[in-house]
Amino acid sequence: MDWIKQNKALSIVLMVVVVALIASVIAITSMKDGNITPGTKPTAAPTGEPTPVPTEEPLTYTEITFLSVGDVMYHRPQLRVAKKGDIYDFTDNMKYVKSIIQSVDYAAANFETTLSNPDVDFLAAPQFPSFNAPDSTVDSLKDAGFDMLFYSNNHCYDFDGAGLKRTLKVFAEKGMDFIGSRPDENSKSYKVVDVKGVKIGLINYMQEIGSEGSTVRINGSSVAPEDLPLIDTFNHNNPEPMYQEIESRMKELENQGADIIIVYMHWGEEYDLEPNSSQKAIAKKLCDMGVGALLASHPHVIQPVEVITSADGKNVMPCFYSMGNFISNQNRDNINKTNGIYTENGLMPILTIKKYSNGETVVSKLDYVSTWVHNNAYKSYTIIPIEKALSDPSAYGLSSGSKIQAAKDMTDGLVKAGIEQYNSQWKDPYPEATLLS
Repeated sequence: MDWIKQNKALSIVLMVVVVALIASVIAITSMKDGNITPGTKPTAAPTGEPTPVPTEEPLTYTEITFLSVGDVMYHRPQLRVAKKGDIYDFTDNMKYVKSIIQSVDYAAANFETTLSNPDVDFLAAPQFPSFNAPDSTVDSLKDAGFDMLFYSNNHCYDFDGAGLKRTLKVFAEKGMDFIGSRPDENSKSYKVVDVKGVKIGLINYMQEIGSEGSTVRINGSSVAPEDLPLIDTFNHNNPEPMYQEIESRMKELENQGADIIIVYMHWGEEYDLEPNSSQKAIAKKLCDMGVGALLASHPHVIQPVEVITSADGKNVMPCFYSMGNFISNQNRDNINKTNGIYTENGLMPILTIKKYSNGETVVSKLDYVSTWVHNNAYKSYTIIPIEKALSDPSAYGLSSGSKIQAAKDMTDGLVKAGIEQYNSQWKDPYPEATLLS
């Protein structure tokens, strides 16, 4: 009986082994047929429904326009015309360009005077080389549509620190943005402005004039040590400290959300139609640093537009070396220079800026409006938008279009080639993107 029990047990063991071997053979065969991948679980039978594929959000962009002008100056003949009883009214200066300025999303101008003393007799007080103008000049600029005033230039310190601070105080009271100077060391002289969701970082520096050693001079005036931190200046013989400061400020502005950086420089030689070597070297360096656009003035005449590419080829920057005079009394009769006639002409660059939904932000197009100051034999001062006025000079108070045609030819000869080069060279990196409504 024990022998029979042992044989039964052995038979059971053999049967288990055989079943296991058969199962293994079936599994191996299935793997060879590709039905199951070793180390993975069998997939569920298809249901006939397609598996959803994640889709990317469609690329969109926001588009804004940024306008700038050059030197805004007020000489005694302009003040005389603006005096109406007990007030000074400058709104007529910009009546023909007001619609252009108000059509853009953000506009900035170089305010080249002070508001140091509102109580003086403006028609009797000296007006050169130190400028002082009525507060209503700012009212006229704001009424025309300007949002920001650049205020690091060679006349901002004409009446020392007190004049600088009062001018900035009036800007603030009248709701004007400003950069280039600050009222105290707790304030900033550079800023980010949010224009319809596009954040622009803005910086403004001025070339010192006559500095020696540690003494900084602006327009012949020595800047008091306590006022030095209030004005953004540079020495063209040693621009390295400015580069370091701009680099630091660019990082700060980008940390504040700036999508693009625009720099305004007050530099160059007065009445020269071409930029000097210092201007060119600084412009190239700023492009290498990643500045998106460079605007400038001070020569009181328009200088060429250049398209600059950074050393690494990653940044292409439009550079307006000088935008000329926007409003002043300078003209062919009182500027005893070869290029005196050019002081009547101004340039209003208009930058179209695109911000894509992936964060990339570029200057996508350049436009410009050529202007000419009509002083009407010193009886009125109006800024003429040349292109519009050529079609009907009389509607703009002109007896003919000959002078404005000549002004247009002068301006086109200086800037048209550079602007056309930028526009033809720029290629949309995302042509499939759609405008965000």
